[in-house]
Formats: sequence, C-alpha cells, structure tokens
Amino acid sequence: IFRILILIISLVSHYESDWRKIYKIFDVSKWTYDFPRLSMEEYYVAMNNISFILSLVSLGTSLIIGMPERRKKMVDFGYHILIALLLLIAGSVYITSTKELKDTSKHVTWFLNGEKSKLLIGLKMFAGSLAIIQTALYVVVALFI
Repeated sequence: IFRILILIISLVSHYESDWRKIYKIFDVSKWTYDFPRLSMEEYYVAMNNISFILSLVSLGTSLIIGMPERRKKMVDFGYHILIALLLLIAGSVYITSTKELKDTSKHVTWFLNGEKSKLLIGLKMFAGSLAIIQTALYVVVALFI
C-alpha cells in the first residue's frame, strides 16, 4: 500500500504541476536563468513506475517459480539493492530539480491562462523525500529478510 501511495504522489506531483506546460510553452531551456531540466522530473517518474512494476514482477515470480531458498534470497537481495540505488538517485534528482525550480521562481512568476501557475513545490519535495525513505526500506528488506 505504501508503494502505491508513493506512486500516486509522484504522478500527481509531476503531472498536476504547471511546470511541464511552462517548460514546453516558453522553451525555458534557452533562457538565461538556470532552470531545471524537465528530464530530471521525468527520470524520477520513470524510476517510480519501473520500481513498482519490478516489485510486482518480483512478487509474482517468487510465488510462481520454484527456486532453492538460497538462490531466491540472493536474487531478492540483488533486486532490492538495485531498486534502492535507482530510487535514491531518482529522489535526489527530484529534490534537486525542485530546489532549482523554487530558487528560479523567486525571480520569475509564471502565469498560464491569466492565472498564477501552480508549481506544487511542497508536493514535489514530499515526493522526493518519500523516494529516499523508500530507499531505506528497500535496504532494510534486502539486509534483514
């Protein structure tokens, strides 16, 4: 359930933010300010989706495929460490991107359709932090289960 919650928060923080529209409409990558690249957020979302899918695959294969217990633990350990590493990088990149967006937003106020845009800075920071917390959980599971 925690994993599904993190997936939903990551998707909402990325897709409900006006930053994606602003980035594409105004082509901010060519501006003088150092705006974060949209690919940083896309990497975070992709890693969350990939880790969720791999979790389901891992669960399914561990229930279906008969393996010796020792081999199953080795595969499970490798899987958890790999996902932990990917989520640590993704969470760090997302938090860095959000901090850069927050810093540049001090100089520029964005408007879309005559309304002040919603960048969801707080939700993005929360989502990135959840990925790092999840990293710790994956490491604990890898080491102790």
